[in-house]
Amino acid sequence: LTGLITPVVTPGAMLLALPGLAARLWPWELPAILGQLYSTFLLGMAVCAWPAAREPRWGGVRIYVIANLFVNLLVLVVSLLHLPRFSPGASAWAWFAFCALSAALFGGILVQQNRRPALSSSFS
Repeated sequence: LTGLITPVVTPGAMLLALPGLAARLWPWELPAILGQLYSTFLLGMAVCAWPAAREPRWGGVRIYVIANLFVNLLVLVVSLLHLPRFSPGASAWAWFAFCALSAALFGGILVQQNRRPALSSSFS
């Protein structure tokens, strides 16, 4: 999960601190104030990834992983439904790549954890 921090903090910080620049680079038309609102989601994901990556218990990160999986899947589906709003170019490719890779990462973590055998609480 620590590998997710930089790719999320960078656009999140740019949206918050430099909304005009971020709007010019964003894959669709983005008012500055809306960009600052979007920054909260990205920065929140990054801030929560830090302790989640260090949590030794699955129960401590399960909700974080499931929530981010479904948010990324939802964003990907909604983005595909509104594909005509996207400007063609590298920023659109980066957007879809980020959403798809994030969903794959969180989905992979969820599948991996669900395949692990549960530890028995009883001893024989």
